[in-house]
Amino acid sequence: MIKRVKLSKTNCWLLSLSNGYLLIDTGYEQDRAVFFKLLAKQGVKPEEIRFLFLTHHHDDHSGLINDLASIDPEIRLIMHAESVELLKGGVNTRDYGGVWCNKRMKKAAEFYRKINKSWGLSFQPYIIRENDIVLTEGDCDLENITGRKLRSVYSPGHTTDSISLLDEDMNLFCGDAASDFLRILGTSYTPPFITDLSQFYVTWQKIIDSGVKKLYPAHGNPFDISKIKKNINRLSPDKTGEFVWD
Repeated sequence: MIKRVKLSKTNCWLLSLSNGYLLIDTGYEQDRAVFFKLLAKQGVKPEEIRFLFLTHHHDDHSGLINDLASIDPEIRLIMHAESVELLKGGVNTRDYGGVWCNKRMKKAAEFYRKINKSWGLSFQPYIIRENDIVLTEGDCDLENITGRKLRSVYSPGHTTDSISLLDEDMNLFCGDAASDFLRILGTSYTPPFITDLSQFYVTWQKIIDSGVKKLYPAHGNPFDISKIKKNINRLSPDKTGEFVWD
């Protein structure tokens, strides 16, 4: 069973386990009230979430980690090893560079920032705990941890710490490794921001080769793998927009 908790900009996906749920991402910190309200509508108590799978450290994915850990100290966060230090920093890292996926997106993002002064790319820092699960390998089977045939897939490109979750039906919960968001601005199923476009498309080819059937992104609606196949390598580095954040 797949449940969606649709927040202001982020989808949080809930997968059922034999003894509760696994939650994928948490949305912005300011989504707190809506998150818990929608969780209740889904008939899910926060204490029933056994695992939190974090696709990457960005503010629109990690904003409520501390809230969930406070409610249930037994919840186990699953993350890539590179997320550990990035979560401590409490801000979307710019240490690895990055660009807007195209120049139209750059203009739109800069305009949005002017009218939305609260957009700061920051979140409450999180310090990992003893029971959290840090994935040091590229890909990793999680069945022995979660009790369900799930597999983490290293999915860099959007960020260096990006991971996706593959289920037994070949559904990929991809975070920002792909997106159905702002396509009117020419995103071509990429997210607005990309750290490394070449690496991003290497990840897409990996997703295609792995036999994924359907993608469940953090932004927008689920879509078929055919969308990835059709749009791979459509964006080019020379047409990206410079990312400046003073």
